[in-house]
Amino acid sequence: MPCKESVQPGTILKTNSPVEITNLMHEYKEAIRSLWNSHIRKHIRPDYQTSDFYKFQQIQILLLEKIVLDRFGERADQFTTLSLQRLGCIWLQLASSSITELCLEQFEDGKIISGRWGYPTLPYNKLACHLEWIDFFDWEELGYMDCHYQIVVIRDAKNHPELEGRRALIEANSGKYFFYNGNDLMAMA
Repeated sequence: MPCKESVQPGTILKTNSPVEITNLMHEYKEAIRSLWNSHIRKHIRPDYQTSDFYKFQQIQILLLEKIVLDRFGERADQFTTLSLQRLGCIWLQLASSSITELCLEQFEDGKIISGRWGYPTLPYNKLACHLEWIDFFDWEELGYMDCHYQIVVIRDAKNHPELEGRRALIEANSGKYFFYNGNDLMAMA
């Protein structure tokens, strides 16, 4: 993936080329992990309400906007939760030698079973596609957050058109992140 330049803090960059943002995404991931693990998780009451976690998701969206998206003049306020929506501008590039497997979101009767991930897994190096980043993921919603996985959407899967638009889990430290808000996914190759 060609990388025109890396983004420096405090700058707003307008570009039609992919820009590597790996360090910014790691900064974002550490910010949400630290905030949740050190300050919020221990104050969640036993009668936990969905609205409590929703409030933390709003903080996540604000952190993503301030740490990553602001540098490109992008906003994330239209999203109520990252993992159910798509930004369409953060992409993951795995190393070409990667043997990482994608764990697909499960379907039943042609419908997604939200929150159920499993087999069959697919080796990424055989898939020849683009991966659109959606959110970091942990199995235990209220436990310690380590963001070991991330949710991606499979895009431009020419060898497997049946996978187009499918969500998958992949290990979080398995590649580089790029900001690209263009329409030509070939620029991401």
